[in-house]
Amino acid sequence: MATKKKAGPKKRAAKKKAAPKRASTRTKKPKKVKVPYEPNAERLSYFMGQLIQAGFVGKTIPKESKGKKVASMAIRQMAQQLDRQVHRTVT
Repeated sequence: MATKKKAGPKKRAAKKKAAPKRASTRTKKPKKVKVPYEPNAERLSYFMGQLIQAGFVGKTIPKESKGKKVASMAIRQMAQQLDRQVHRTVT
């Protein structure tokens, strides 16, 4: 029959002294002043024309007025999104 060895007292790790903290020498980058977005009518009409040519609307625009309104609103929103992206990169 095997005998168990008695476990001795556990040794604790010695605490290391922490090095003193140094002040950061990093300088903050100045924030770029953002120009507020204003819709550009010329760019909007250009993008709307490009979206229509690219077939964004689909094969046909519906005959009823509600369908036309929905399609034109979708084109306008997409054109405005493109205008915002251009504004962000230009300014």
